Amino acid sequence: MPSGAGAGRTLTLPAMMGGAAEVGGPEDYEGEENGLDDDMAMLQKVVQQTIEKKKVAAAKKQAMLLEEFKAGAEKRIAALESVIAKEARDSASYSKATFTKTAQRLADKVAQMEALTAKYQQDMADLWEQYNEEHGGLENATMQIKMACEQKKQGVKRRIAALAQENEAALAEARKKAEAAKGRTVQMPQLAKLLQSLM
Repeated sequence: MPSGAGAGRTLTLPAMMGGAAEVGGPEDYEGEENGLDDDMAMLQKVVQQTIEKKKVAAAKKQAMLLEEFKAGAEKRIAALESVIAKEARDSASYSKATFTKTAQRLADKVAQMEALTAKYQQDMADLWEQYNEEHGGLENATMQIKMACEQKKQGVKRRIAALAQENEAALAEARKKAEAAKGRTVQMPQLAKLLQSLM
């Protein structure tokens, strides 16, 4: 700011830029006021342009930052998608391997159960056949035992009948002998008397 007699006046933008320090008369003062308005308008325009440029630059920077953020976000998303895809593939592979192993174990168990079932059925068939054979042999042996018992029973009956006949015959013979002995006993005194008479 100037001091002394020139206090209260503002130098025009050209005067300031040109370094002029002289002070003129009233007409010069009016001209300076008009120049000041022009300078203020120019300054306002320059400031406005500067603000617009700064806005444009800020907008460009913001857009660039947004693009960088978007690119970074897209890169992070792509990386995350890649990780997720890999994990999904690994999980699918593990699940498939687990399913395959489990299915194979189940198939083995089914095969073992079928083998055991077939063996059980064969063993049961063999045992049933052996049972039938043993049962048939038992029936045959039972029948033979019954027949032998019946034959023995009939033989005992025949022997009892024969023994009874023998006893009857022996009893009859004993009776005959007893009668004969009795007759001889009666004749003994007569024979003794006859012998005495002959003596």
